[in-house]
Amino acid sequence: MKSTIRQRAGRLGGLTTLERHGKEHFSKVGKTGGRPRNLTISELRSLSYGSQGGEVKSASKEHAKTR
Repeated sequence: MKSTIRQRAGRLGGLTTLERHGKEHFSKVGKTGGRPRNLTISELRSLSYGSQGGEVKSASKEHAKTR
């Protein structure tokens, strides 16, 4: 359980953020969980890496081939 001092500080910080940034900011933060979201596996696969068509190669395998 939070102490009342921390609760008050959190509430004050939240109200200040609301005043500065508006409700849209909280909506956007709520969708991402407050932290930047990592790409999903399907999003990573859809990225194009050169002529490989989205295939991602291991750096260690590439290094071994050049030795």
